[in-house]
Amino acid sequence: RVEGRSEIIIIDAPLTAIIYPSPAKSTVQVQSNKVIDEIKVIDITGRTVLAEIQLDGKQASLNISSLVEGHYFLRIQAEGAVKTLRFVKQ
Repeated sequence: RVEGRSEIIIIDAPLTAIIYPSPAKSTVQVQSNKVIDEIKVIDITGRTVLAEIQLDGKQASLNISSLVEGHYFLRIQAEGAVKTLRFVKQ
C-alpha cells in the first residue's frame, strides 16, 4: 500500500434469480437481480433443449410449450455470474 493513496474495493453481489410457475405448462417467467445475458433450458440428460441469447433486462419470459413433460434445469448467465435452477414442465 502506498501512503496517500486510497483503495476502492467493489464487492459484487451474487446472482439471485427466481423462476415461476413450477410446475409450468407453456411459459416460465425469470426474474434476476442482474441483467440476464443468456438462458438455457437443459434436460435431465444434460442436453440443451432451448436457449435464449442476447436478452436485455432483468426479466424474461420463456415459451416451453414444445418441451415434453418432465424435470428441467434453467441455466441463467447474467453479468458474468451463473445460476442454475430447477423447474417442472407439465
